[in-house]
Amino acid sequence: MHGPSEAAPKVDQMDLSIYAIEVLSRLDQTIDAVEAAYREYQFNIVAQCLYQFFWNDYCDWFVEAAKSDIFGEDEARKKSTLAVMDVALSAILRLLHPFMPHITEELWSMFRFAKAQFNSLPNLRSCCCHFPAGRP
Repeated sequence: MHGPSEAAPKVDQMDLSIYAIEVLSRLDQTIDAVEAAYREYQFNIVAQCLYQFFWNDYCDWFVEAAKSDIFGEDEARKKSTLAVMDVALSAILRLLHPFMPHITEELWSMFRFAKAQFNSLPNLRSCCCHFPAGRP
């Protein structure tokens, strides 16, 4: 990783790439789908949504697209991209926590995320709720 995260990573909208905006939008859609599935006790849908976001959107697509920003010359863009990665990864760990609590807590401490309470879900959308989602 790139070191310990700030307590609340600052995502500067002016320095975001189109890839960062898109992954935050997809994260917002995933959070909505997961919350709806939890309300209906459809745990298979929760697991499927989390898997699809983590594997298809985050790992397969965003991490690869973000490499150009991370290894580029623009320091502001680099910091912003790393902050988006922190926001998305911490959100994934928080959303996965009900399924695999011991593993997600261990990953949380290994990634040296902020000392904030691990299961504080109310702040989960603090950085990404203002990005457009693909719905009306």
